[in-house]
Amino acid sequence: MKVHLISSRFRAFAIASTWVVAMAGDFLFLYFFQLVELKNGEIYCTPLYNSPSSYLTFTRVYTALFHITPLVVMTILYCVIAVTLGRQDKALQCRAVHQKDQRKRRAIKMSVCIVAAFYICSLPMLLLFLLLEYMNDTTVPCLFSKVLMFLAYSALFLSSAINPVICMTFVQSYRRGLKEIFNRCCKQPDENGRTRGNNSSRNQTNPENGRES
Repeated sequence: MKVHLISSRFRAFAIASTWVVAMAGDFLFLYFFQLVELKNGEIYCTPLYNSPSSYLTFTRVYTALFHITPLVVMTILYCVIAVTLGRQDKALQCRAVHQKDQRKRRAIKMSVCIVAAFYICSLPMLLLFLLLEYMNDTTVPCLFSKVLMFLAYSALFLSSAINPVICMTFVQSYRRGLKEIFNRCCKQPDENGRTRGNNSSRNQTNPENGRES
């Protein structure tokens, strides 16, 4: 659970590997699918398979590798972090709580929330994928499947938007930095091209500014 146990080189490799594996998985759809134009002019994306069984095999393997496996791994990590956090809480009860320990606990809680949010947002997409694949098209109404697909994709993309909200909740420096960015964007420059409101702060921090411009 300590950061210094993982080298910066390994962290960079792990982050890059997640992007490479994700792109490789999506590139499979470019190879195994094609666009077909129907008689009414509508265009659909259809798989290039000789039999329905081969397509079902592909979907099962893809679902297991890119949907079920990540969720299982994140569930295991979530449980490990929760158990570790519980042990630290018991240990902290026997001694004085230092500021460093509080920062560590806050970081662990933030990581747990990020992983849990991604798990919750990814689960609807997995359930929808399994529902459409293992049920006949005649048993699922078209409008119902479109609504479910919209909600599942929205929840999946929402996982990326939730992360900044979680960071703002747990990290004070993140909130302060984001507030400064918005303040700079909202301030209007004066006639001399300088941002309004900065002269007072400069006069307070720099003793040489004895007079106002």
